[in-house]
Amino acid sequence: MFKNYFLHSLITALSLCAPPSVFCQSTLYADDFETAQTWTTFEEIVAGNTCYGDQIGDITRSTDVAHGGTNSLRVWSNKNAALKSNHLIAAHHISNSNGITGRLRYGVWAYTSTTLGLTQSSPEFSLQSTRTVGGQNLTYIAGIQYIGNQWITDKWNIWHNGTWKAIKFSEFGTTLAANTWYYLELEFDMTTNRYVQLKVTGGTVNATLDLTKPFQNAASGFEISGEMRGWTPSHFITLESENLWTNCAEVRENKTYYDNVRLEAVTTTFTTGTSYFGSNNYVEYRAGALPIIISAPHDGTLEPTDIPDRTCANCTIARDISTKPLAEAMSAAIEARFGCKPHLIFTTLHRKKLDANREIGEASLGNLQSEMAWHDYHNFIETARKNIIGTQNRGILIDVHGHGHAIDRIEWGYLLKGSDLRLSDATLLQTAYINESSIRRLVADNIASRNLPQLVRGTYAFGTLLANAGYPSVPSASDAAPQTTDGYFSGGFITDRYGSHDNSPFDAVQMETYYTGLRNNSTSRTNFGTAFATAIQTFLTQHYYTNIPCSTSMLPIELLDFKGTPQYNGNFLTWTTANEVNNKGFYVETQTSSPFATSTTLNADEWKTLGFVDSKCDDGKYAGPCVSTATTTYNFIDNQPSTTSYYRLRQIDNDGKETLSKVIAISSKGNFKLKIYPNPVGNVLTIETDLKDDYQIFNLLEQQVLGGQAAASIDVSTLPQGAYFLKVGAEQVKFIKQ
Repeated sequence: MFKNYFLHSLITALSLCAPPSVFCQSTLYADDFETAQTWTTFEEIVAGNTCYGDQIGDITRSTDVAHGGTNSLRVWSNKNAALKSNHLIAAHHISNSNGITGRLRYGVWAYTSTTLGLTQSSPEFSLQSTRTVGGQNLTYIAGIQYIGNQWITDKWNIWHNGTWKAIKFSEFGTTLAANTWYYLELEFDMTTNRYVQLKVTGGTVNATLDLTKPFQNAASGFEISGEMRGWTPSHFITLESENLWTNCAEVRENKTYYDNVRLEAVTTTFTTGTSYFGSNNYVEYRAGALPIIISAPHDGTLEPTDIPDRTCANCTIARDISTKPLAEAMSAAIEARFGCKPHLIFTTLHRKKLDANREIGEASLGNLQSEMAWHDYHNFIETARKNIIGTQNRGILIDVHGHGHAIDRIEWGYLLKGSDLRLSDATLLQTAYINESSIRRLVADNIASRNLPQLVRGTYAFGTLLANAGYPSVPSASDAAPQTTDGYFSGGFITDRYGSHDNSPFDAVQMETYYTGLRNNSTSRTNFGTAFATAIQTFLTQHYYTNIPCSTSMLPIELLDFKGTPQYNGNFLTWTTANEVNNKGFYVETQTSSPFATSTTLNADEWKTLGFVDSKCDDGKYAGPCVSTATTTYNFIDNQPSTTSYYRLRQIDNDGKETLSKVIAISSKGNFKLKIYPNPVGNVLTIETDLKDDYQIFNLLEQQVLGGQAAASIDVSTLPQGAYFLKVGAEQVKFIKQ
């Protein structure tokens, strides 16, 4: 492709990270053109083409137009419009030894000129790696160029197997506009010699093209081939400007502007439990093994002076305080319950410097270091996502945020607007709302065939599961939608980018948390982490997997309901479970001061244990864990309640693990219409009541054993010994039959 001559330039060594066990996202080269660096020029020679001359133009740092900062690189072919050369290549050597292999990502901002449509203004760029293969020095060229002029059909050209192969815009779905900055990113693998993908963002364009798929003459994707060039092993990057003519007399000068170029190594294999860091340690990725990614993009604190503050009309720069330690608490609780780790990703940069939950332009405003951190953040997410899909078929991302809205509740964002959620369940079943959501694929493919309303606000929705654990949520079964005057976040860039509205096998949900009682201190965060671990385990086992990949833990119970009512002889508590596994039983705990004053649950020593209720699954006959798929109801009476009492359940596994329920409050009115005596009773139960309803008597299995018209006395002599409940109207009383 290129003339065979030696390029002398500044050599930039590879950036290596220590210790070896900790990977640093290796930036091989980066340049924002604010300071001078050595770029050399040469010309592509086409044999027999008389349009080329000896003087070919130049390259300079230019203040004409820039993307961030004040300078860009102007690559200027056919300068002064008096020469016949139409192609200028600006090259920067990175290394003069061994070439380069592995998966790489080459990105650059390019500016389309005013002559777009009349003459090609590039952009064209490539990475060239010469390495010794089989005793020969072969040059591998990974390159792409944009062509859009009056003579040639709009297209991208990929340097495929030694020649250009076109991607028509009908396949790519977009064209470029004049006078616009575009971010172009080419990903490829110099070990397998295959292209991976091309990304184009800028103006109205935001598109990604999978280059592993067949295109026209590239039957199985695009291939990088080695060519005999006779060059010394090395690797260098190029930025190019050229003008395609039909006639040598059409002499035009051609300027192409580039900014913020970067080349980086891409790691796709990670060791579970190891931390990996992006450029300058601005992003951290803690590799996991579960099909769960937890992202916390807005709790960084670093404010480097060489990264300017983000200033734009719509820029939000406030931190989501304590969302990073909240994400860490969630991760730790998940590991404790599941037996293995989720993936965890966060940034250390303050939101003033980087907003990873925005597209790159608004996220970084053209600053090179901030952009590199943005790419690191999303490269880590994308790598974890691809690994999960490749090994576990599907998964979910939880994007953790904090809100300051007036109502203290978790806002679950599925890319459905508040106005969408205010629609009826029947309306939400329409295809338009399903396809809009970030869990589109889950709606089409979940193990219980639940629909969209059931998944976002049904019994096993995230909001319902956390509300049942004491963390009010919207949407949920108890709070189906925000009101028109309520603040509500429906999901942002990360949820949109990684959710399944494109029908990919990966879902995403934004979790906007309130502060007091959830993330304001370590106790609150730990308690929430425990509740979240139980909730996501239920969520995954109800919708995704019969057995969660990697997990060594089975969900001990699913607590469907926990409620209580006051009665004249005490407060009556009842709860219902499903799918009990390895459940030992429940401690019933109470306290009289409000546990909601500063947190959703208080420390253990502030709760009093009233009693223990054995699991109906575990009767002592099982050598291994007892497993029950039935729905089971439990009851308990607090015979000495206070005027207002608070209750929770502390469920215990046979292996000692604990799970806390939500907290409920019962106010004892002291004015009951139903009273009985004696209790315990022998043969005749005396009733004092002015209720006119019929009576019903139930056993502990909630089976009715007697019933009839309410009377002053009831013959219970036929009942076996045991505990029963007498119900008249809305009131019920527990009694013991001797």
